[in-house]
Amino acid sequence: MKTKLSLIRINLAVAVALLCITAASPLYSSADLSISGSYLNAGDEGSLYGGGMIFSFDLEWLYIQENIHPLISAYYLGGTENGGGKEEISRSYVPVAAGVEYLHPLHALPLSIKVSGGGGAGYLRKEEPARYGPFTDYSKTMSNSATAPFLFLNAGVQYTLSQRVALFFDAGYHYSFIKEEWMSDPLAGIQVNAGFRIAVAGMNRVLE
Repeated sequence: MKTKLSLIRINLAVAVALLCITAASPLYSSADLSISGSYLNAGDEGSLYGGGMIFSFDLEWLYIQENIHPLISAYYLGGTENGGGKEEISRSYVPVAAGVEYLHPLHALPLSIKVSGGGGAGYLRKEEPARYGPFTDYSKTMSNSATAPFLFLNAGVQYTLSQRVALFFDAGYHYSFIKEEWMSDPLAGIQVNAGFRIAVAGMNRVLE
């Protein structure tokens, strides 16, 4: 069941990606696709690892400054506590967000300061041994899930390799408003992202 849910999320993310790319091209706006590995320190909920995709757009035709890019992002993060033991707890977290990114090129260098922020909704699923009051049945699994809004703010750097490809690294703070009896709250902490960025429509202006 868990594998099936993961495949559904991946298919949904791919569908959103194709929709964004096909929607951007006819408007002659540039669009970038970023693939990122990610780590989230989720407070008392432990460390979550995974990755995601980010779509950013150059909407200068709407008189938005060329260094400011609206973005859409989707991640899948997971983690296991006491792996292999009878007290094993697994968590999966899927945050989907919209926001804005600002890239400030450094003079005479293929390097830019990268700042982004925004918010969205995150889905958290937690699986652990079934508990009945003070008793725990290790032969059964109890699953709980919740969806709640979150906010994020990141800062980092981006290195432009060519007119089509760039590398990036950023870190920031992720705060979710999930509050449930079956989890420790808040789900909040440092998130670190690293990956590469591909221009799928248009080119990096810095090198033109």
